[in-house]
Amino acid sequence: MKHLFLFLLSTVLLFPACSVTDSENVKTSGIWANYRIEMNEAGDVYAYAVLRVGGATGTIVDLSGGEHMECNDVTLTEYVEPITNYHWSRAQVSEDTDGVYEFVFVRTDEEVSTMVELPDPPVIISVENEDTLTTEDDITVTWDDTIPGDYVNITLSGDCIDDFTDTMIPDDGSYSIQDIVYLATFQTECYLDLSISRVILGDVNPAFQSGQATGVAHDSITLHIVEPTL
Repeated sequence: MKHLFLFLLSTVLLFPACSVTDSENVKTSGIWANYRIEMNEAGDVYAYAVLRVGGATGTIVDLSGGEHMECNDVTLTEYVEPITNYHWSRAQVSEDTDGVYEFVFVRTDEEVSTMVELPDPPVIISVENEDTLTTEDDITVTWDDTIPGDYVNITLSGDCIDDFTDTMIPDDGSYSIQDIVYLATFQTECYLDLSISRVILGDVNPAFQSGQATGVAHDSITLHIVEPTL
């Protein structure tokens, strides 16, 4: 859930003070749709949806008049962020064995379906010198790229470093984090969280004006870092 929460928070902060219109007032052809299916490290799958008018930064669409969003026959719950009035719909859904999830915008006069693919998790295979990592080492990670996505995002975080993020990295199974910045608060040892997120991009139903469909799966590992031996 941490990844989904951060995604929602970043979206809220990016588009403050959202204006809102009722879905009944808008034709499907005038809507920008954002669908996201996401699996966390524990294997839990969450569906997420946002509708807007006027593109990615346009007016938020509030589901009204009984109109609602479904994913694999599960009705998504609509949420409202009280400060910015940001609206989104979300629900936990069962994992689909085929890795494909059907989002349906259920309207008073039609149902608009979009298929979104969930990638295989980027299972971390190893971290070079994992048992003896020091503050002087680069961190080189390998993961299973048997069925790659469009790209991966990698983050390294912890109380003793400046958090590191790199995005849209080729999903080729290996990456090295160099020049890690350790803070003055570091004392003899600390723990870092290394996370890999595999992303697949897709298209929404052409009945919408435009939009994006995204599938994301995560894996992570905790690393123990110590001072180098003199």
